[in-house]
Amino acid sequence: MKLTQRIKVLVIVVFLSVLNSCGPGGANEDNKLLVFEYDVNTIEGDDMLKMEFYHEDTHFLTMTNTNGVLEICPHPGTSQTDSGSIWFAQPYFSGAILGHTITTIPSVYQNGINFKSIGKISQEANQGAGFWSIELLFSYDKDLHQISASGKMVISVTDDILYDHVFLYKIKSLFLNDIVLLPLDHQPASTKNTGDTGWIEKLIVNNTDEWLPDQQSTLEIMNMEDRVHFQLLGDYFHPDTSAYGYESIVPSYTPGIDISARSENTLMGYVCNYDLDHQQEIGSTNIEIAPMISLEPGKNNYTISIEFSSRSIEHLNGKSQKNSGKSCAYIQNKNLSWGDGIYWVDLDHNKNTLPVQVYCDMTDDGGGWMLYASINEPQEIAQIRSVDYQQGALSPNLDNIDTGNWILPASQFDGYIQVMRLNMGAVKDFFKPHPGTSFESMLINPDRHLWHSSPSGLFTQPKYADTGLGGSELLWPRNNVENDNRMSLSFWGSDNSGGSGGCCSLSHTNTDHQWGRAFKLWVR
Repeated sequence: MKLTQRIKVLVIVVFLSVLNSCGPGGANEDNKLLVFEYDVNTIEGDDMLKMEFYHEDTHFLTMTNTNGVLEICPHPGTSQTDSGSIWFAQPYFSGAILGHTITTIPSVYQNGINFKSIGKISQEANQGAGFWSIELLFSYDKDLHQISASGKMVISVTDDILYDHVFLYKIKSLFLNDIVLLPLDHQPASTKNTGDTGWIEKLIVNNTDEWLPDQQSTLEIMNMEDRVHFQLLGDYFHPDTSAYGYESIVPSYTPGIDISARSENTLMGYVCNYDLDHQQEIGSTNIEIAPMISLEPGKNNYTISIEFSSRSIEHLNGKSQKNSGKSCAYIQNKNLSWGDGIYWVDLDHNKNTLPVQVYCDMTDDGGGWMLYASINEPQEIAQIRSVDYQQGALSPNLDNIDTGNWILPASQFDGYIQVMRLNMGAVKDFFKPHPGTSFESMLINPDRHLWHSSPSGLFTQPKYADTGLGGSELLWPRNNVENDNRMSLSFWGSDNSGGSGGCCSLSHTNTDHQWGRAFKLWVR
């Protein structure tokens, strides 16, 4: 028989003394009744304890202890399912089957939910050695849709331990490589996509190193430093399960997990494994990630500081500064677009810089295009030079992108740009920087670009013009591109003999070759 209980206020002697000091009824200094935003729903059964963490009406995290195995499943978004990456928050030795955990009922406070657990360190099949404890305070931010927790883990080992390291915890997740995907909202229902999906997009370690499971199945770093920081980026989970004989599913957003473990004067490392035999198996976890600490002779006790957070990507839709997306293309590819318009984006992912607003074209050429430069009234400006792309020119008018003239500084987009689209009349030219060349260098030089008539084609190197930024030698399109009768590819400026605006033709059949054209530059 299962027992379900909603804990509104856990009675703790210490906390009661604080309430009593406030006066009758647990009032604060202003004699107002304390209101608890957090509570816990517990479900008890044979060898099982399940705890559902709530902030007001939001069930943001599920924690279970089944036969001594401690699992933490965050779900900070609108989805209340437990589907997603799982944090097994207990230490173990190599080759162990997890168990040996004792979990206490969490304590509810005004600022969060305090959780404690203790146990033996799992060793081999049914054995435990040494002892450990963990204590964390969980909170939830409803505006960011983010869970946060901080606390510590303490590990005590005995002198007869034969291991040279102990794993602190493990994370299990899912990455599906090159499978059939359900179409995105902006695609026809009959669209057949193939690609990657899962509960994570990729792993970032210590803010610098990236691990893409399909590119490197195993990653092992030993005795690195006194800190390991894992950032598992959440993903849009939309496999076409019916193509593999499973029941159809509703696409969902799986949250990311961000965990930092630090232990002073203790060397740490980590192991990441991707099971290649199950990289297209939808019903199993195939990712395992685990940090470890080195055990030193004569040292029995280790204290590890833990910082945890989890946020759902479904709210990184660019609708506010707090919920900025990584780029227009990211928002489009994660099925978060609401159409053409102004979005908040955070291109450099730098916590020290603020997100910015950009205009996104989510419709043409697959969508995900960000407006970089808009020259609508070329007669109102002088010749466009390389310095205008280096420093930027004038302020953008995002409310009406078809008026005025402006260019953003190119350096803001270096490292982000994969392809640039130039719109001039009915003409679209697509450009990419030469391999190893920056976006800025492509813009300010006449010979650093590759070209194609579509964003997904095989880009080629045109014959370059002696003057002008971008473009091509005279007659190159007419002589080398089928159904293109232009005198040259489009130019976006010139440092010497160009006129105002851009050059040259407004259609592929138009041989009229002149400066002073209005144009827009879009990047993706």
